[in-house]
Amino acid sequence: MKNKKLKIISVILIIFTLIFSVSCSKSEPKVKSDKILIYCTDGTVEWYKGLFNTYNSYCASMDGLDTSYQVDYVTFDDETQLYNKMSTEIMAGGGPDVFLTDEYLPFEKMIEARLFADVDEIFEENNEKLEKSKLNKDVLNSGVFDGKRYIVPLLFTPKAHIASKYVLEQLNMPTAQNSVITYGDSGFFENLLKNCDKYEISPSQGYDASLISNIICDYVDFDSKKIDFNSREFKNILDTAAKLVKAGERNNKDSENFRESLFSSELNSFYDLQISFFDEEWSTEGKGSRITINKARQNDAVLYRGPVRNKNDNTGSIDFGIAVNKNSDKKEKVIELIKFALSDTGQSHFTSNFNSNAIPAFPVNNKIMEKRIRNASEIEDSFGNEIGLNSDIMKASVKAVKNVKKCELNRNYYKSAIIGELVEKYASGMLPKNKFIRQLNTATKFYLEE
Repeated sequence: MKNKKLKIISVILIIFTLIFSVSCSKSEPKVKSDKILIYCTDGTVEWYKGLFNTYNSYCASMDGLDTSYQVDYVTFDDETQLYNKMSTEIMAGGGPDVFLTDEYLPFEKMIEARLFADVDEIFEENNEKLEKSKLNKDVLNSGVFDGKRYIVPLLFTPKAHIASKYVLEQLNMPTAQNSVITYGDSGFFENLLKNCDKYEISPSQGYDASLISNIICDYVDFDSKKIDFNSREFKNILDTAAKLVKAGERNNKDSENFRESLFSSELNSFYDLQISFFDEEWSTEGKGSRITINKARQNDAVLYRGPVRNKNDNTGSIDFGIAVNKNSDKKEKVIELIKFALSDTGQSHFTSNFNSNAIPAFPVNNKIMEKRIRNASEIEDSFGNEIGLNSDIMKASVKAVKNVKKCELNRNYYKSAIIGELVEKYASGMLPKNKFIRQLNTATKFYLEE
């Protein structure tokens, strides 16, 4: 019991010390609500708001439920405000009833400290049943740690991207569907380095410090607490990533220098396959040259997996999920929220029409997943042609989604609070590689083991 309390205190101290770095301030009054209380930032709530509002209407209209089953979400301007409030209340044995996995929280440490309730246990104690047969087993079980279901995944995405065959050909890359990029593929990264003035990786991944942070996370096993920063493969890819960041900084100084994305988008919705493909010329007058974009037609879109450490890596990410506060006195009511969020109605709301601001991720509910696939037959490319279920890109995309075997939680806290400053120093040239790796090992071990 003593060790358990020390772990909980350690997690709270981590939250306070490593991410907030705030001085003592006047305590705020505790938020009181007879409903299911959730804390979230303004940015996060925009994704969940529709689900919460639909669920609240459901509670008001269903027999056996009442307004006390509804969600009461309290928003904060930024993460610091949210964490200050939440950490103080958790330390005092309180806090919100539900945590959202999108927020910047040290989930691996909170799991270790047993701050979350076992969802299976909650269902069993209330004579309820989580209908696991209707859900993606592999993705759902990604929320199980040490035999306890601490996280309930709601939506997920594979590590996959959509690329244009034309762009791949310009870089002499394979154009076969389901091609895989591994960190050991030095040829790919060296090729990218040679062409980084023309191509960035994707719209969401440029040549900045986040590229290095994302690579680092793939060399940490947060479950087994194993680190692989001393391998030759890691050191090699680290060298290349640092060169890409520096080259990217040089290119960014020329605001007129246009760079196309190697990968047009991440695979997080079948509606991504609607990407407009076109022929157009861009003039960079400052350089006195012209860059021609000649993207392929839709049926030449190619699905790529990775970057991953090995070709058999079929991991994905838990993009949206919830955890239940062990301190909550509304656990039996949270059951209804979980059931609704995983139901046909809840999952349809999450992933319905992309043009209605649906969340770009795939449902855990098997029935709704199949419905999303069937609906893909109605998707048209920018030329008015149906992409269809039998197109090569559609088959490859479905395969990539269905082959996901395990999903990981976001590592935003680790990337920001634990290694963020180190990575920035290394990326800017302030830390030599060997010293950076030593400090990276120390910081990561301390975070995982303390």
